[in-house]
Amino acid sequence: MCKPCRRLLDSLPRGAARADRLEGCDGLFWLWAYHPPFDQVILGLKHRRLDYLGLHIAGEASARRGIELRRAEVVVPMPMHWRRRLARGRNHAESIARPLASRLGRPLSPALRRRNLGRPQVGRGRRQRLVNPGIAFICRKPAAVRDRVVLLVDDVVTTGATAGRAARTLKAAGAAKVIVFAAARTLT
Repeated sequence: MCKPCRRLLDSLPRGAARADRLEGCDGLFWLWAYHPPFDQVILGLKHRRLDYLGLHIAGEASARRGIELRRAEVVVPMPMHWRRRLARGRNHAESIARPLASRLGRPLSPALRRRNLGRPQVGRGRRQRLVNPGIAFICRKPAAVRDRVVLLVDDVVTTGATAGRAARTLKAAGAAKVIVFAAARTLT
C-alpha cells in the first residue's frame, strides 16, 4: 500500500480497540475501518492473490499494535475450509499471519481446521452470522496452543461470530488466552 493510499484509510478511533470485546476472546485489535477504499485491499488479498498486501498489513500491525500483539506466544491464522482454500489457491489470513509472526518473532501454527464448508458469512445479517451452524472448528494441534497466549489472525471482523467460535475452540484445547487481530473491523 503506497503512502497516498494509506492516508485514505480510516484508522480506528483512539482507544476503540481496547474497548471492543468479542465473546470468548481476551482482546481484539484492528487497524482500519472496513469500508472503501480498504475493502478493495481485502478483496485484492482474497481474490486477486495480491499477497504483498498481507506483508504491508503485517508491517502496519507490528508498527502500530506491536506492544499488544507481542503478548502472544504463538500466531494462528483463521483457517479456511480445504475446498475454499483449494479454489482460492491459499489462505488470505495466512498471508497476513505468516509475515506478522515473523515480525513479532513468534511461531506460526496452523492449529485450527474448519470442520465443514458451510455458507460464507458475506451478505448475511448480524443475526444470521451469529447463529450460522457452518462455523465450526477443530484444534488439530492442541500441543501448539496449550497453556499459551494465542494470537488469532483474520482479515476482517464483523460480528465476531467466527473469531469467537475459533477462540472457544482454542481455549477448549488448552490455550491460556486468545487475542484476535484483524486488519479491519466493520463499525456498523
